[in-house]
Amino acid sequence: MPKPNFHSARPPARSHLPKLPPATESDQWLESFQQTDQSLYNLMAMEVWAIATTMDGILPGFWNRFMENRQVALKQVMHQKQSKEK
Repeated sequence: MPKPNFHSARPPARSHLPKLPPATESDQWLESFQQTDQSLYNLMAMEVWAIATTMDGILPGFWNRFMENRQVALKQVMHQKQSKEK
C-alpha cells in the first residue's frame, strides 16, 4: 500500500468561503454595534431610574432599602467566591 504524501496536498479551495467586507465597512459595522450597545445601556438605566422613582413614590425609602439589600447581597456573593477559592 503506498504511503500518502501529505506535503504535496493542495490547500482546500476558498471559493466556498464568504467574501469579507472591506476594513472600512467592518469598522462602520463595529461602530454601529457599539452605538447600539450604548443606546441599550442608556435605555436600561433610564428604565431602572423610572422604576426606582415610581416605587420610591409609592413606598418612601424603597430605593434606599433596595441599595442596602444589594450591598449585603454583593458582600455575600464575594464571601462565597472567596471561600470557594480557598
